[in-house]
Amino acid sequence: MTAKTPISRVETLPDRPWTEEMLRESATQFQLLFEHNPHPMWITDLETLRFLAVNDAAIQHYGYSGEEFLAMTLKDISPPEDIPALLESISRPTHGLDRAGTRRHLTKNGTLLEVELTSHTLSFAGRRAALALADDITERRRAERSLKESEEHYRAVVENVADAIVITVDTTPVFANNAFLALHGLVDMSQALGSSLEQLIIPGDAPLVKERMLARQRGDPGASVYEYRIRRTDGDVRTVQASSVAITHKGEPAVLAVLRDITERRHAEAALRRAHEELERGVQERTVELSQAIEILQEQIAERHKAEDHLRRSQEQLHALSTRLLSMLEEERIRIARETHDELGQALTALKIALAWIRQRLPADQKPVQDKADQMAHLIDTTVQAIRRIATELRPRVLDDLGLVAALEWHVREFQDRTGVACAFTRSPEDIVVDPARATTLFRICQEALTNVARHANATRIDLSLTQAGAALCLEVRDDGRGISEEAMADPKSLGLMGMRERVLPWGGDVHIRGIQGRGTVVSVHIPLGKKEAGLSGAPP
Repeated sequence: MTAKTPISRVETLPDRPWTEEMLRESATQFQLLFEHNPHPMWITDLETLRFLAVNDAAIQHYGYSGEEFLAMTLKDISPPEDIPALLESISRPTHGLDRAGTRRHLTKNGTLLEVELTSHTLSFAGRRAALALADDITERRRAERSLKESEEHYRAVVENVADAIVITVDTTPVFANNAFLALHGLVDMSQALGSSLEQLIIPGDAPLVKERMLARQRGDPGASVYEYRIRRTDGDVRTVQASSVAITHKGEPAVLAVLRDITERRHAEAALRRAHEELERGVQERTVELSQAIEILQEQIAERHKAEDHLRRSQEQLHALSTRLLSMLEEERIRIARETHDELGQALTALKIALAWIRQRLPADQKPVQDKADQMAHLIDTTVQAIRRIATELRPRVLDDLGLVAALEWHVREFQDRTGVACAFTRSPEDIVVDPARATTLFRICQEALTNVARHANATRIDLSLTQAGAALCLEVRDDGRGISEEAMADPKSLGLMGMRERVLPWGGDVHIRGIQGRGTVVSVHIPLGKKEAGLSGAPP
């Protein structure tokens, strides 16, 4: 018998002459259902397990021809290790429809399939047989295994990540990792789950946190990153940064929040801010002293204007003192920048090395202490960066290391990034070489000019140029802002403008400032190169 032999030998009804036509029609319908079923189907002898008939889907799915199938048994498509279970399953008495469960089958090319079998016991050509339908679930099982692996990987990541992770439904935690317990000082997961998250938050912060988490759960827009304070079970108050996103947990809207302890970072920022304020106060005090000295000298000049020779000497004294004060200010900036960078930087570097030494010697089971050491190392790195920034603001190293052109390019780029005002810098010729003192003067004048633009001009573009024409250097700063008025230029309290002019006097240079209302301001600086400066320090020894 071949796979295509009409299946008219199936015997399910008693032999009655008046049903012969019905049997033929039923056999024809069964033949069609069997042959055209999209799932593999076959009929096997329950005693020999030999295939008695197979449909086209079985031939295509397993790769055997119809003749090859009819020469085989169920054991031929079963892995050797599965044959005992196959025989045991067939030996069990069954009647009618039977779900044989999941089986593993081998195709002709050796591919292993997982199939779900449904069988029906019947009589075929006078023999006890079984009609089976196979549903290939290989891909489904592979997807299930892949999903299980993904879930295991996800759980491993969540359980071992340093940040605290919690899932809440209506602000009630339904999942939390070990880092969440450690952050709040909890010792058992039952303390975290089932009770409101508000119980762990400082009362003053709880309403805001609840509002934001419920809004995030509803899918409302708003800040996804926010800060609040918690009180640990040991009474310690910590500052937490939360990042939350709306998810679905077991079919319900929920919120997944990642919590990070930023207490130490906030303390460091506060300490750094206090140090910066103290430094600012020191600079302001020195600036006030300088302003007072200049005012005194101006008063002296006004009092002695009738005596020309005496006035000239007074002016010379004033310029010398101003030059010396500027020099002292520059030297003080260099000293503070160097001490801040070198001494504090070295101290923090030594602290980080010591912390790394301690970190390496911590026992492997001291994970919280290791994490805290890593946080402290990150805090040290942040402090070092802040110290470098402050030292750079006091005295840019690029001015001493690479010269005026590189320093101006750096400052213009930094100003543009900080203020958003478009800046363009040009120079002619390309290789301008300037001595340190003149370089310092031009750089400080450029700083003051850009500061005035940022404070007063409301400009959208600045064009800055440095040119060497013959034996002179020319610096020009042009903006498209509101334009400086004559009153502002003549105001004796305009110490910045006065300082520009004072800086160029040692070389007999000059500063010209002109403004057009609504069209901008131009600051032009001219310094001769041949004249030797008198008593002005420009670079560190």
